[in-house]
Amino acid sequence: WVETPLLFETGAGESVDEVVVVDAGEALRLDRMVRDRGLDREEAQRITSSQMAPSEKRSRADYVVHNEGTADDLLRAAGLLLADLAPDRDDGPAAPIEWETAPPEGWMRVDLHLHTSASWDCLSDPEALLAQAGERGVSRLAFTDHNTVEAALKWAERYPDRIIPGEEVKTAEGIDVIGLYLHEEIPKGTPAREVVERVRDQGGVTYLPHPYASGKGAGGRFAEELAPFMDVVEIFNGRLHPGRLNQPGVDLARRYHRLRGAGSDAHTVSEVAGAYVQVPVHDNTPDGLRSALRRGTPAGRTASNLVHLASTWAKVQKKVFGG
Repeated sequence: WVETPLLFETGAGESVDEVVVVDAGEALRLDRMVRDRGLDREEAQRITSSQMAPSEKRSRADYVVHNEGTADDLLRAAGLLLADLAPDRDDGPAAPIEWETAPPEGWMRVDLHLHTSASWDCLSDPEALLAQAGERGVSRLAFTDHNTVEAALKWAERYPDRIIPGEEVKTAEGIDVIGLYLHEEIPKGTPAREVVERVRDQGGVTYLPHPYASGKGAGGRFAEELAPFMDVVEIFNGRLHPGRLNQPGVDLARRYHRLRGAGSDAHTVSEVAGAYVQVPVHDNTPDGLRSALRRGTPAGRTASNLVHLASTWAKVQKKVFGG
């Protein structure tokens, strides 16, 4: 390991196997030098101007870590990068699901994105979802209803080891952002970056679902902007049609060294566990999930297009009959 701000300037770049550049915007870098090193601003500017331009360093690097957040954010990003550099890392698309095979001892399966009857376009009973998931070898579910966390919190209290309370928020930009391990609802129409901050304020996990979906993901228009602020990027969504739209999510997670997630996005009981991540057994906490996902293997299959008819029927039934 070599840690130096002058790797390229001294010609030492050729002596290492991999180069990681930790970078931040110029104004933020200057502020930190003044605050943390006791320099005046003119001296800080003189030092930075004598070094190679950050854009040139980024272009020469094998990996770039964006250091725009807190020290904890940087530590988390560094851990993700180390996981990416592990020799047994598999960055390919999700594997086929294995309902008939139990996870190995010490491992479990988690469906990180699905809906219950609390969503406006879903009629699924939570007990039925849990029963079906259990039969398919998936022991933990993230209830991520549209724009509400109330039902998820109720069921998480009832089944504290089996339910992750979450919410899929429709943002001001018209895309979806998920918060996991929430304890307060985030209002529909909140700007995406503010959703991220609210999830973090609650100690939760930020999760970018179906980033390249044509409607709810805006065809990837916000993917690059939001990925650096996400804990998890969904690389397989069981309801995404055509299924090939999952592949850009794999590439997005790789570029930004994000944890990789998978969820069925189930709106019917038959869809639950149609996608999951196989991870080491861990405490049902934000840090537990993050740590487990570093060794996770996403798996999934794309559901039939017919599942969208069930969502339409749910909307009609709720509009006509209430509930």
